[in-house]
Amino acid sequence: MHKKILEFIDSYKNKHAKTPEEIKAVESVFLNGGCYVFAKILWINFWAIPYDFKGHIIARHGDKFYDITGEVKLNMIIGKGVFPILEEPRIFNLYESFDNFKIKSE
Repeated sequence: MHKKILEFIDSYKNKHAKTPEEIKAVESVFLNGGCYVFAKILWINFWAIPYDFKGHIIARHGDKFYDITGEVKLNMIIGKGVFPILEEPRIFNLYESFDNFKIKSE
């Protein structure tokens, strides 16, 4: 599953950007205020659980963490205040239109 998630992240960035500069701009959006939305995208597509990492929302699947840049290495976050946000009602609001974020595989 790890490889599929990384492929999904790359596919998502490449769908919205074509040049290295555009890819950096997409990453910047999801690293500076849009991280919650990207974690939600990973939740919807992979059941990756959102975690709060010092105000930056990342997603955990199994024993790995992810954001728009790919895998967030464990040595960067262990013991540094990472908390699941399962209690966050927006994550589990069944009335939200999650389909807007889903990318259909071809």
